[in-house]
Amino acid sequence: MKQKMMLIGTWMLLLVAACSDDDAALTLLPGSLDSVYFTSGNDQRAIVSFDSSDSWKVEVSDKEGNECKWISVSPMEGKKGKSSITLIVEGANMTGTERTAVVSLSAGGSVLQRVTVTQEKMDIILPD
Repeated sequence: MKQKMMLIGTWMLLLVAACSDDDAALTLLPGSLDSVYFTSGNDQRAIVSFDSSDSWKVEVSDKEGNECKWISVSPMEGKKGKSSITLIVEGANMTGTERTAVVSLSAGGSVLQRVTVTQEKMDIILPD
């Protein structure tokens, strides 16, 4: 009898977990892209709009997962519902190579959307 009760309890727990609707969702709104391309110049902005079923936060890194200082995002967190973030590139890309960042949008503790941000390199002409 004890085994039957344990089996019934296990099934009940599985049913409750399967019917749970706690899964967070975050979707980009029409007009927002999952990749943004900036020219090499400075003072550039782009807006990404989305709808989230839970509170959300943003993390910015380079392709290797390191901190990325050439781009900023505002705001960095928010509440559920429709929201927008602004991607800001303040400086020209004088590195000699194209650079890429990944803006990760998380809700419910999981990364649900990534936006790739690329800034082209500035062509530097050296005097003869």
